Amino acid sequence: MSLPSGWTQVPLGALLHKIEAGKNLRCEERPPRGGESGVVKVSAVTWGHFDPSQSKTLPADYNPPEQAQIHQGDLLISRANTLELVGAVVLVETEPEGLFLSDKILRLVVDDEVKRWLLLFLRSQQGRTQIENLATGNQFSMRNISQDALRSIEIPFPPKSEQRRIVAKLDALIACLTRARAELNRVSSLARRQKQAVLSKYLGEASISIESTVFANQIELLTSGSRDWSQYYDRGSSVFVLAGNVRPSRFDPMPKRYVDPPLDNADARRSRIEKDDLLLTIVGAGTGDICRVNAPVDNYFVCQSVARIKLRQPFLSSFYMHWFSSDEHGGKDFKAAMYGAARPHLSFEQLNGFLVPSISAEAAEAVVLDIERAFAHIGHLEAEAAHARALLDRLEAAILTKAFKGGLVQQDPNDEPASVLLERVKAARALEPQRGRKAAKSSVPRKKKVSQRT
Repeated sequence: MSLPSGWTQVPLGALLHKIEAGKNLRCEERPPRGGESGVVKVSAVTWGHFDPSQSKTLPADYNPPEQAQIHQGDLLISRANTLELVGAVVLVETEPEGLFLSDKILRLVVDDEVKRWLLLFLRSQQGRTQIENLATGNQFSMRNISQDALRSIEIPFPPKSEQRRIVAKLDALIACLTRARAELNRVSSLARRQKQAVLSKYLGEASISIESTVFANQIELLTSGSRDWSQYYDRGSSVFVLAGNVRPSRFDPMPKRYVDPPLDNADARRSRIEKDDLLLTIVGAGTGDICRVNAPVDNYFVCQSVARIKLRQPFLSSFYMHWFSSDEHGGKDFKAAMYGAARPHLSFEQLNGFLVPSISAEAAEAVVLDIERAFAHIGHLEAEAAHARALLDRLEAAILTKAFKGGLVQQDPNDEPASVLLERVKAARALEPQRGRKAAKSSVPRKKKVSQRT
């Protein structure tokens, strides 16, 4: 790529003083509290800002090394995640209390004056392309990027003054885009409230003069998958339906995880989903989410966290999906029946005992038609908001591309060339004290050796 006058291109390693990492320790799966120490999880740096709540608590008898503590101003990057998220980078804006690096979160130690430049470039399409090309790993859902690979990333580097002008311009533009996204994100919550109002209206009207029955009377088959199918594959002919595939009122076949169930096994045959089945998350995050399989599927099997509900009268599946999606009707029963604070559950016994309207096919069809007609209008607004968000994403990508090609701000021929700043960085690195690995390790205070896992 050709660069403007006064710019240069350097590997990230030429700007780094060092890369620092923490350790892989067996921790309690909760954020630290009351003076406890913790390590950050990959999710702490995944979504564009540093989230200190995404952390785990260190053992009380472990004294973490001081140099691994996270401070305000740190430039952090994940070395392991999915291909789209590996190399996610954040700048720590406020001082966290008692949080330390993990083995999967690295600190890029660079001069303060280049941190924002690196942050923005590594988030740009040019930076992401290099990161994804350098990431390794054969697993379907996880990639890694090594410290050597990070050091090899090529960085376009402008004169110091121009760099400041570009960063200031980018910060202002991205702040505007962030505000616009926040307004568009309000559409989702408004749409959900409107959908709940629609469900309340039409389901309430339908249930006024209708007798109730226990849900078990409407169910032909209620089952879930086997724990023996915990082995996932990158490809195959049989798809495992996980809790993440069950969205509120919508079956999402992506992402796909493949299994090799014993097809001659009775449990496997019962777990194989069909058109008009209801799928319900019964364990973990998303418990109570329900959807209908509205099209034929081939070789899809529910996992142990998802219930397959085959109704005696399949044409009622849309009605009961809406019934259990309503916070005022069946959804209220779900919430009341859930047990397990850390990992919610719904039992088959509870499902069978829920009271539901015993409604005719004609009445159910009329209610569903009214609901889905109203939902179509709301969905149109959601689609417009999603389209606008996509446009904002493309606009931000275009702005970043222009910035790192030198086209965002006017150049000043009197600016000090970038090569001069790089020489100062090189000189500063040469003056740093050199410490061997043994010396560094000997300075780490430890109270007691703790178990570690790879």
